[in-house]
Amino acid sequence: MLVIGAGVAGLATALYLRREGFAVTVLDPLGPAGGASFGNAGLLSPETVVPIALPGMLRKVPGWLRDPLGPLTVRHAYLPRALPWLLRWVGESRLARVEQISNALRALHGPSLECWRELLGEPLARELMRRTGQVQVWEGTEDTASQRVEAALRERHGIRAEKLGPEELRQLFPGIARDITRGLLVPGNGHLVSPPARCAAWRSCSSPRAGASCRSGR
Repeated sequence: MLVIGAGVAGLATALYLRREGFAVTVLDPLGPAGGASFGNAGLLSPETVVPIALPGMLRKVPGWLRDPLGPLTVRHAYLPRALPWLLRWVGESRLARVEQISNALRALHGPSLECWRELLGEPLARELMRRTGQVQVWEGTEDTASQRVEAALRERHGIRAEKLGPEELRQLFPGIARDITRGLLVPGNGHLVSPPARCAAWRSCSSPRAGASCRSGR
């Protein structure tokens, strides 16, 4: 089996294939964690169930395209080629479709922490994993329609979230900008303290010389 990329996705895939008895070759010009998996945030998100496309986003697209710092940027010359994808993306923002995607995300993300522990082994999992929650922040004082949909999706799946005001945010993040006035803590999520260390451990486990303890996740 051939796996392209020696980041977190590629090495996790290679390790699972090795455990199923496949011979695996991983190709990456940069080596393990040489790309995004070296410097990403290492987020662990078992309680992330909100799709990117949400109701009400269509009317925001023109403004996003005009804003060079906005969340959606498409070169003018590329826009005709991108238009079919953009239309499909807008179609995915219908509420019924959003709920279907959210159900799929819950099924996909829900057991992720258990998978991480099994892949890393309990000692390394205790060293690298922190389930201290994730915080989202916004400017302004009122929830948007999209944020109300997000809240409904979390409630639908029984996911706990805590609203944070300006003072609570500054207690958590003393240097945060003054125009950040609202936040949301999802305590069931977490992060890895060192994504490169995770990839290094998986590299040794994916090696043909790895021992039985590594292959069993202990």
